[in-house]
Amino acid sequence: MVRNVDVDLAAVRASATRLDELRLTTLEESFDVELHLGRYGHVAAELPALIERDSYRERLREYLMVALARLGRQAEAQEIYRVVRRYSVAELGVEPGAGLRRLHGLLLRGEPIGPEPVGTVDERARPARGYLPRDIPDFTGRTAHLDRLDALAAEYPQSTGTVLITAVAGIGGVGKTALAVRWAHRTTARYPDGQLYVDLRGYGRGEPVSPAEALGQLLREVGVPAENVPHTVEQSAAPFRATVAAMRVSVLLDNASSVDQIRPLLPAGRGILVLITSREKLAGLIAADGARRLTLEGLTPAEASDLLRGIIGADRVDAEPAEAGQLAALCGHAAGPADRGGTSGGSTGNADRCVPARLRTRRPGQPARGRRRPARRAP
Repeated sequence: MVRNVDVDLAAVRASATRLDELRLTTLEESFDVELHLGRYGHVAAELPALIERDSYRERLREYLMVALARLGRQAEAQEIYRVVRRYSVAELGVEPGAGLRRLHGLLLRGEPIGPEPVGTVDERARPARGYLPRDIPDFTGRTAHLDRLDALAAEYPQSTGTVLITAVAGIGGVGKTALAVRWAHRTTARYPDGQLYVDLRGYGRGEPVSPAEALGQLLREVGVPAENVPHTVEQSAAPFRATVAAMRVSVLLDNASSVDQIRPLLPAGRGILVLITSREKLAGLIAADGARRLTLEGLTPAEASDLLRGIIGADRVDAEPAEAGQLAALCGHAAGPADRGGTSGGSTGNADRCVPARLRTRRPGQPARGRRRPARRAP
């Protein structure tokens, strides 16, 4: 045991204070690096406990506000500022610092906050992930709708930090999926980090895909190993948002049944497109999340005729224009039923109702069943 050692306690305390300040400064710098790398989920998970221990460090709160806002949790980011301001005004008689006030103003104006993610070498080299269904070779018409989608994308430059959410609505079989898939394929260059896809099975046989199942699929599509994918919405939503926040991806959520099924799947970040197809109008998504709706009607008679030409052959349509017109009318000029019905083996959905089978199997010039070929007169 050491006795009678003269210790300068004041010097020890000063050194401890200096080392603690260096520790906090180093932590602040590390969180700044994390934000520049786009690791918002990690920052949002680590900072609350540190802030609780060192409640006077406003810079830590600034970093937390940035991380939460980049994860799409703007309300939580705003609450951090409100809590700090209440305490500062009530206990200290001053407003929060300039950094917090600036971030608060950006949030109120809906402007992006924080540094632009730079990514690491490995992240830049990662391969694009393409999960879109095959594009339909004989896709017909919809030029105005494709142009409208192009215009919507142009309204949201990728540098703004805004997620573009577009809902394509329409009755079953009108061609929503075909349009969405065609446009998503056309825009792959705009979203070089990948094109994600989930069929939510909102209508049809079987149970709809739950948000937890859909998030699991999306996490696997962006490269998370299956064994590391959580099983609940609460555990999956934040990792998905954090993973794609620094990526430029498109997300096609097909055949959605409700806003509740969609909302947990919405990502946050710069340069992200979310394209949704549904039979519902999804008014809640438009009102609360700023989605843009594109309503799809049936094909025009000319478009339906062009579609039939691609499916059963132009010679057959030209040889029997009346029956071709009947087919388009019975299908309601809808792309889905006409496409399914015009293929040999189309035996589900609307195909049996709207397609005269004899039109598929009869050769041009062969009389329709029930018609009589005019009798030839004797010379």
